[in-house]
Amino acid sequence: MNLGAIFGRIRLGGALRLARGTVLAQLVTLAAVPLLARIFPAEAFGLFGFASTAAAALSVVVTLRYDQGILPAKHPREAAACAILALMAAAGFCAAFELGLALAGTHLEAWVSPGGLAAIAWMVPISMALQAWTLVAVQWGLRQHRDDAVAGFYLVRAMAMTGLQVAGGLLGGGAAALLAGQMLGSLAGLVALFGRVRPPRLEAAAGRRIAQLQDAAWA
Repeated sequence: MNLGAIFGRIRLGGALRLARGTVLAQLVTLAAVPLLARIFPAEAFGLFGFASTAAAALSVVVTLRYDQGILPAKHPREAAACAILALMAAAGFCAAFELGLALAGTHLEAWVSPGGLAAIAWMVPISMALQAWTLVAVQWGLRQHRDDAVAGFYLVRAMAMTGLQVAGGLLGGGAAALLAGQMLGSLAGLVALFGRVRPPRLEAAAGRRIAQLQDAAWA
């Protein structure tokens, strides 16, 4: 990986805007913790933490690391190809995991508590895909020098997530409400980001580059 190419694409002013957005997002999340702790039981936090951590760990893998090729790519078509491949791979793994959970069915409920992890297991692959897509979106936004849009993504995601989680808790939701709030917050952030940054397009040249990258990966 060419670190010089990566750092060359991140300007100091953009880095400061990105840091500001990240800090504000963290402050929003931290400010909501005491309220969430009062309206959600400890068991719900435990299940949410396990499911969210599992989804985050898998999200790094299911992109097949194509997202790491977006910033150092020498040509815009190559960057677009890496982004599209990463998005497609994450979606494919999400569908495969959902199918596996559906086939597991009653066996899954026999392994874990029916009212606990089994009840939210179907949400984990979707959360995994959304978190993977955020990795791709952030890299794409930085590639386009839209650090302000990336900072806005973090802030919108944090505000939407905490607001939805608080609402879910007040309505009597458990771990599913916490995970759904996180997922919908990520979706809101993605919508906000791609509302300001043009998404990667599957052009003919990018399509040929995708085929070349796929052939190289399987060679």
